[in-house]
Amino acid sequence: RAVDFVARYCTAFQVGARQMPNYTLLRLLGAYGKPVFLKRHPGATLDEWLGAAEHLLTGGVTEIYLIERGSSTNANHVRWDLSLSMIPAIKALSKIPVIVDASHGTGRRDLVSPMTLAGVAAGAGGVLVEVHESPDKSLSDPDQAITPNEFQELMNKVKLVKAAIA
Repeated sequence: RAVDFVARYCTAFQVGARQMPNYTLLRLLGAYGKPVFLKRHPGATLDEWLGAAEHLLTGGVTEIYLIERGSSTNANHVRWDLSLSMIPAIKALSKIPVIVDASHGTGRRDLVSPMTLAGVAAGAGGVLVEVHESPDKSLSDPDQAITPNEFQELMNKVKLVKAAIA
């Protein structure tokens, strides 16, 4: 019932990392004819992520975007360990675009720009970045948000990286 309500107001669905293995939900989303952004669960393997995407396809979703947002790790310098190797690995197996989310993938503002650029260099087809006018005052994830000016600088660098790898 909640999906019916949300579908009336959204142009696309984003399936959060914790819902990635909710195969009933994934198959249900095809009925709405909207694009779906599927975040990788932090413990999911490449095969499990693609398997979740397969449930979307089985349900009838025709426009899918995969969001790489990091995995569980023993590293203690980041919240999640952004798995950049997932990007070219997915591209070798699938035509589904991969979006790099360095904000959630690291949880650290100072790493958002370099990891976003690394993701683009690895072949990401898009970026997801948390932006806030005053990141320290953000009610959600203040440690990983960047300012609009920092975002503009990042996008200028993204264009340079895209041009260099083209």
